[in-house]
Amino acid sequence: MKQDTIQELRNFDDQLFEAVQEYLDNKAAYPTNSVLAINAKNKKKSIASPADCAKCDQHALTSLIHTDENGNLEPNCDATHDLASQYYFVR
Repeated sequence: MKQDTIQELRNFDDQLFEAVQEYLDNKAAYPTNSVLAINAKNKKKSIASPADCAKCDQHALTSLIHTDENGNLEPNCDATHDLASQYYFVR
């Protein structure tokens, strides 16, 4: 198995976090059933409806969001890190 760098993992984690934040900032612009879609080959990600990304790995956005102490929705940094770790192998 190819070993990736910690910088690649962190960069992808940041990208996932930012994608979830973008979704939260503009929820009305996305379909109600949107998912975070990731192409496993090139690691491109998008937020789309499941039908629009049938060939990608699909991840429920609800699993990447949590509620802060003030009741506001925000990206869950632990969840985005766990997801990024599924695509990058760092020892």
